[in-house]
Amino acid sequence: MGISTRLAVHDELDPSQGYLPLTRLVVGDIRLQATASELALEELTFAEVRTLEPGDRLAPEWAWSVGAALQRRQEFDCPTCLTSQVRGGFGRSLSLLGDQEVRDPYGSQWVAYALARGQAEVGGGMKSGQRVGAGIEIGSILDQKKIAVSLYGERLWWWNTVNVDTPWTQSWGAEVRFRPPTREWQLGVRLRRSEVAWRRFSVLAEGPVQDEAKLFVSYFPSL
Repeated sequence: MGISTRLAVHDELDPSQGYLPLTRLVVGDIRLQATASELALEELTFAEVRTLEPGDRLAPEWAWSVGAALQRRQEFDCPTCLTSQVRGGFGRSLSLLGDQEVRDPYGSQWVAYALARGQAEVGGGMKSGQRVGAGIEIGSILDQKKIAVSLYGERLWWWNTVNVDTPWTQSWGAEVRFRPPTREWQLGVRLRRSEVAWRRFSVLAEGPVQDEAKLFVSYFPSL
């Protein structure tokens, strides 16, 4: 089971009243993983800004993101180690419900998007101590007020400087959030599959597949 809380402010699957739709503006997002025996930090996002607002035919908008975080990376031999990350993306999003000027910007939302991704990591059990990656992320978000659904897939190719490295990682998943009448709480389900490829002395092999299914509660205190 996952538990998350953040100091501020909003992400793409939160209710959009009072914020730009399909926009993430997050500071201090903490995600904890609770099991029968421990409570562990899964991810700490220091700050992240991301917008997937599609605009319209006359005034198209760029989709982009930038952020910094600590994250537990499951593909390394140190499952409790955290990597320091700087990440970003740039691309386009497309509304699947018609043009922006003929629909309510704070009503139902359904978009598809594609981002060129870049990411740099330090620490976290990597033998080289650091790596740099680039790739692509594609996905879709449907927001129907009381329920929000996100589907995504991404693949990153990595470069580092040791004989054992990770040529690529890829993941795809889905997230569903159910919203009670109060804005401060959300109940969610997150499904994710991750794959990794290893190269050892020029020999390429696929690593284990990791499947995750998490139930989480998000609490957003009013400031």
